Amino acid sequence: MNVIKIMPSHESQGPFVLINEGDFDPKKHELYEPKPEVEKKPSDGLKVDEIKAALAAKNIDIPEGVTLKADLAALLDAAPDAPAA
Repeated sequence: MNVIKIMPSHESQGPFVLINEGDFDPKKHELYEPKPEVEKKPSDGLKVDEIKAALAAKNIDIPEGVTLKADLAALLDAAPDAPAA
């Protein structure tokens, strides 16, 4: 017999509940669909000074006029994982 995952009726049941496929009633149950994992960016949670330090550690120059946190974060997030040689 096949088993399916449904949404819990109470948080104490965890993220999903397993039931027999034959017991599924669309009037009472909702199929469980996991939330997609959001990939964490290197700049997530960092302050401007921390982003600048991370860029310096990777030997990435900050272009003149780039001062906004979002722009600095974009530079860091687009940088290769390994520091430049």
